[in-house]
Amino acid sequence: MSDTPAGAGESGAAETGSEAAAGAGGPDADAATEGVDELRHEVDELRKQLADAKAAGASAEAGATPTGKRRLRSVAAVILIVLGSVLAPIAGITVFVRNQVLNTDRYVSNIAPLSKNPAIASVMATQVTNQLFSHFNVQSEIASVLPPKADFIAAPLSNAIKSQTYNIADKVISSNQFNQVWVAMNRQVHTALVSVLTGNGPSALKANQNGTVSLDLHALAQNVITQLDSRGITVFDKLPISKINLQIVLLQSRGLVKAQQATKLLNHLALFLPFLAIACYAGAVAVSTRRRRALMWCGIGLAVSMAVLAIILGLARSFLISASAGHALTPEASAALFDTLLRYLRTGLRVLFGIGVLVALGAWLAGPSRPVVALRRAVVRAYRWVEQGVRNRGWDFGPVGQWVAANKGVVQGVLVGLAVLVLVWWGNPGILGTLVVLLVTGFLVVVVRTLAVKPRLPGGASTGPGAGPGGAGPTTPTGPAAPTGGTGAGATA
Repeated sequence: MSDTPAGAGESGAAETGSEAAAGAGGPDADAATEGVDELRHEVDELRKQLADAKAAGASAEAGATPTGKRRLRSVAAVILIVLGSVLAPIAGITVFVRNQVLNTDRYVSNIAPLSKNPAIASVMATQVTNQLFSHFNVQSEIASVLPPKADFIAAPLSNAIKSQTYNIADKVISSNQFNQVWVAMNRQVHTALVSVLTGNGPSALKANQNGTVSLDLHALAQNVITQLDSRGITVFDKLPISKINLQIVLLQSRGLVKAQQATKLLNHLALFLPFLAIACYAGAVAVSTRRRRALMWCGIGLAVSMAVLAIILGLARSFLISASAGHALTPEASAALFDTLLRYLRTGLRVLFGIGVLVALGAWLAGPSRPVVALRRAVVRAYRWVEQGVRNRGWDFGPVGQWVAANKGVVQGVLVGLAVLVLVWWGNPGILGTLVVLLVTGFLVVVVRTLAVKPRLPGGASTGPGAGPGGAGPTTPTGPAAPTGGTGAGATA
């Protein structure tokens, strides 16, 4: 009888076959080695599936009638996933609104393209032209200077002047000079608005907690003193300007107090809601009895919530376009206005949708279903084929390959970290940018693993720290193989 387990015998036989094949050298040895590698991988997969099946069977036997605690954990996980999926779009909208209301740079970058949009520029030029001609009767003015018999040309001349006015206004609005004025004007107005809503900032407009808006004239007074100094009048140099009350009260409104409180609440929610949504998803995975499946449903929930938000925005866009018919804002201008002002929000929800899909797909690919196992096995075989090709051709990458082989894990970690930093610092990579970063990172990881492959020498050995003199590695007797028992190499009777 043998005291050695059957599994050990199979492993020993595989190792003996591998060593014998390596010692033999040549194409047959390479084919045998490749076959042994595939056999080992399949055995490992089968053992893993058997262990999962045993664990699932034991869990089913132990919990044939689920206990209250397990049911409670499952219900809690579902509630947290639903709550996180509801909070995710709300958090995205809140962060977007907060950035537009309180971040002047974000606001200016958002509205800057409006003046260059042809549909918006046409509306603005039309409004300017109509306002000019509504306050000044050009046709009557022309008719007053014409002879009575020639007053019939007053109307055509007026229309020609109106058309020329529109063309000039459209050209001015579409110019780079107007865009610079547009950006500077909006920046100044938004800075003053932020100063009023928060009570802080460098703007001359100040607002306190009582809803009082005042104009601070300290900067103006200091400028006047500087101008007087340049003319030799220095009598005001010793005057403590900062201690003088140089504020003019412009208005006092209780509505402003409510607006300031709403702004403060918006600022807090924009910081709190994203972390709360993430905490809900993390809590769902933590309390779930099936964490991989919970993670997959978290990704699905995030993707679905972003899809619902995209549908709502699409419906709002259609409603705005249809409601603008017959008004000064044309449907084309309404569409351009909506697409421009909400483009950062729509880009953000696309990125979050992609993240949700990737998380759900990754959790699904880590599962035990047959298609997933077959896909993983195909990927491993493809990589082993590349690895075997590099090894058989004897490609030696020299000191670089040796260093990469010794630090393969560190290099791969650095590549993944760089990919994360690129996505973070990019700002708005979009789905295409995120996919490009992921593909490039995956390609570089494959390159690193390829560089780390040790080439096979003609004698059948691989280069590396364990190689013998001359790189040939340890030799294996080529004589007849020792007889082995039925349970594999090393078995005892």
